[in-house]
Amino acid sequence: MFYQIDGTKIMKVHHGVKPKVMSGSSCFEFDDVQIIRKSPKPKHQVAAHAPVDSERATVLNPESVTAPPVLYGLNKSKLRRKIQAFFNTRRTEKFCAFYSVTFPVGTSDGIAYRLFNTWLTRCRHIHGLQSYVWVSERQKNGTLHFHMLTSTRMPIRSINYMMSAAIDTQRRKNNVSCQTDIKQKYNGIDVDNLYYSKRHRHDRHGLSKRKVQEKLQKYLTKYISKNNTKSSHLPWHCSRDISALFTAELFDEDEYVEIIQKTKSQNHGMTVFASEHYTIYLTRDNTCLLDYTRLRKINNALIDKYFALE
Repeated sequence: MFYQIDGTKIMKVHHGVKPKVMSGSSCFEFDDVQIIRKSPKPKHQVAAHAPVDSERATVLNPESVTAPPVLYGLNKSKLRRKIQAFFNTRRTEKFCAFYSVTFPVGTSDGIAYRLFNTWLTRCRHIHGLQSYVWVSERQKNGTLHFHMLTSTRMPIRSINYMMSAAIDTQRRKNNVSCQTDIKQKYNGIDVDNLYYSKRHRHDRHGLSKRKVQEKLQKYLTKYISKNNTKSSHLPWHCSRDISALFTAELFDEDEYVEIIQKTKSQNHGMTVFASEHYTIYLTRDNTCLLDYTRLRKINNALIDKYFALE
């Protein structure tokens, strides 16, 4: 039995032993002393022979077999943990923005992803976009749009123009149906600074980190918990530095006793969900859980060492 604590919950795993100290990173491990880069996974060997139909004893041509399309769903818990881990690094202490990116109604999924990828590439090359996480969502009109969280400042007029130019290119290829003066009229990218939100534009001092954290929780509930988009493309992705962040710390039972006592003594309160294999504890203020882990310290050290701002 062991416990896992991330930015949103405490999970008690009833069976097994603690497999490692930290989890969630795509390319690093933590051995309780130092951060270690994971060994690359061995590449899969492709069979040299074609598959055989045993009933007819004939060799099938792999190219003649049409595989059903794969539809990807959103891994909401993983995305939520990555966003929480990112927001609790030093990189978002002074600035964190929420972008919404829309396209002309009727734009196909494939073209929407192509446009968004072109736009992301230009943002990286021209405006230094580095740390970001995005998620796709289907609107009521059936067209996809994207939400992106980033700590990189980018001029809104310039990034709007870059997307309008990409849309105009696809319009001239007859891939998008829109007005011919889209480059002059497009204004489909909206940005909101989480610290100086449009709803609090008259507050000169901005919101505190804790208030922004609460706002982020509402965002996660609104845009992620209710997002059931299915697509043949990946529903979310993030930059390499966010992918590398740890999202949970694991504890043995004796290590956990002190944490649970502190949580109760500070009157955070808990809601418990139990099953055969897991017990999940949710506090009224989920952000307090990070105070009992080393996630902030380790993730900041990881970013400083391997992903310094260019």
